[in-house]
Amino acid sequence: SDHALYERYVRQLALALSSLCRRGCFLVVACSSMGDDESVIPDLLAHLGEEMKGDFDGQIYLPAIKTWRGFVAVLRDADYLIATRLHATILGFVSQTPAVAISYDPKVDWVMEDLQQTDYLLHFDKFTAEDLLKVFDRIRVRRETVVEQIASYRKGIFSNPDSARQYDFLAGLALRHHQCHS
Repeated sequence: SDHALYERYVRQLALALSSLCRRGCFLVVACSSMGDDESVIPDLLAHLGEEMKGDFDGQIYLPAIKTWRGFVAVLRDADYLIATRLHATILGFVSQTPAVAISYDPKVDWVMEDLQQTDYLLHFDKFTAEDLLKVFDRIRVRRETVVEQIASYRKGIFSNPDSARQYDFLAGLALRHHQCHS
């Protein structure tokens, strides 16, 4: 709802992603939620175009994702995730993909705290491209440890039969919701 804040977010994210491209990173830009979130990608690509001026052809991939399972499949092939949505952050951890979360909501903060990943947490209204790159570098250095922490947390959750049933139920709801809106 705050257009200036949104523009700042898109601009800072574009600056960070163009820096990652200059470093030789291959980027997968994906939407974890259909609807309003899909409009962010064209805005981000427009800002990236300004930043990159076509120098990084072939370094950005835009997969067509239709289901949450498709999103998880994309994440399993990714080395890292930069997420700005709660469900994207959670699905990153489900896929055991180390995530940098750009939080806009206390729920995202809580997820990162619960998984002991606050070293990789930024806030939507304050982060800069420089902040994002520093956090990204930190998570790259600690990748193995981060993956072990996520796996340990995940194992604890799924070893509890009630949690596993709840996860299956919630995943089913998410899938039905998506199918109704497709």
